[in-house]
Amino acid sequence: MGEKLRFIGGLLEEDEQPAAAPPPARRGNRVRNALLASLGLAASAALLLTLWAPWSSPEETEAKPDQSGIVACSKLIVTGTVSGTEAAGDEKVRIRLNVEKYLKPSTGPEKAEFLVPQEDGAAYKTGARVLVSVSRFDGEVPLLFTGGEIGPTWEWMEAEVSNPDAPACSGRG
Repeated sequence: MGEKLRFIGGLLEEDEQPAAAPPPARRGNRVRNALLASLGLAASAALLLTLWAPWSSPEETEAKPDQSGIVACSKLIVTGTVSGTEAAGDEKVRIRLNVEKYLKPSTGPEKAEFLVPQEDGAAYKTGARVLVSVSRFDGEVPLLFTGGEIGPTWEWMEAEVSNPDAPACSGRG
């Protein structure tokens, strides 16, 4: 037992000795680090320019995909209950809603219909309460909000419709 304790003590003494100082940095490491820093800076600058795009025309950057652009470019914004779905050909599904409230346009019939891609049709469950924003541009998938998303989404959309400074829809985003 004494031998085991001396052996463990010896190991502990070795661990307590100060570690050797790291070797001085070589010129190759400094060059590699400078090169990596330069590449990171260049990538950051490219990302910033892509996002900012100062040369873009106002029409390209104005309306979509921010909240004001979504509302400005919607032809239909309603809350309602899904009353049914049916295949509409060309890999599309026709969605039928019993409308509770219109936001855009401000009024309309008690029923509304629109098309969605076939793969999105399953999200519209018959009997589900939904908020839908349908773009005025063909081929854009309607935005669907359900459950707890409906109230807050309706509030910001309603604020955008009422905002006199909101941009007009300038085209596809």
